[in-house]
Amino acid sequence: MFNFDRFSRRLVESEAMEQEKIDEISSRVETRDSNAINIKSDFKEDIGNYIKGIVKFSNPRTGELIHQEENLVLMRTRVWLLEKLFGKGIPSNYNADSTPDRTICLFSIGSGGADVNNAAFSPYTVKYSDQKLNRPIPFVVENPDKENSDLTANNPSMIEELSDEQRRKYYLPEDKQDGTTSFYGKRFTNATKENPLGDSKGWIIDNEDGSVAFSLKMSVEPDEARGSIVNELGLWLAKYNETENKFDGTELATRLTFDSRSLKNLSDGLDIEYIIYI
Repeated sequence: MFNFDRFSRRLVESEAMEQEKIDEISSRVETRDSNAINIKSDFKEDIGNYIKGIVKFSNPRTGELIHQEENLVLMRTRVWLLEKLFGKGIPSNYNADSTPDRTICLFSIGSGGADVNNAAFSPYTVKYSDQKLNRPIPFVVENPDKENSDLTANNPSMIEELSDEQRRKYYLPEDKQDGTTSFYGKRFTNATKENPLGDSKGWIIDNEDGSVAFSLKMSVEPDEARGSIVNELGLWLAKYNETENKFDGTELATRLTFDSRSLKNLSDGLDIEYIIYI
């Protein structure tokens, strides 16, 4: 590796160049390198701000705003957006799902966004590389043996068998060793196959200031995730498979951690407006 200091000392010792001239060259090099670092740093800061999310939590009974938080759009989603914009596949140095024609269509909640025992209101920092929620919580659990235990019989989140309507609402199932099936994904409020965004506002565009956003509506209802502490939320990229009524190519698109909220009471619920903007 070239050592400028050693080389410059030799030039001065051999009287090939004066120290004053060496100092001038060194100063120019340092200025150039500093500018290069600043340009690179500014660029990274800018691209990190191009796409963001704001999440608003409200009381479904009163409409009162409970909490508002900025959300992180993960690296995978930004790669996916550039894939769509330029018609290019996943970069060779990035490992990800390549299922075509996916959209953001499901959301999940979890209890791994903070230490609920020691620091319930100090959420962990989300990383751009996150690919899942830290501790997902099922919205409902299908339990054929529900009525044989007082603990499960009185839990509205436990369902002996999902109805056809519920099977079009809850997704991302996971079979457990005890014979139950937990459902960790949910569609947006009143979403259907024909209207996958349900009651979401959709586009929010202001031609005067140039702001562009998209608003999604989702909810955690009083009969979902009972007995849980919630402090993380994520949106999923996926493609609906109508033949099997499931979602293929699921990848976490965004992740949010927030102050812990209890869902222990049967009256507790959350209305959520999730705004993604550029």
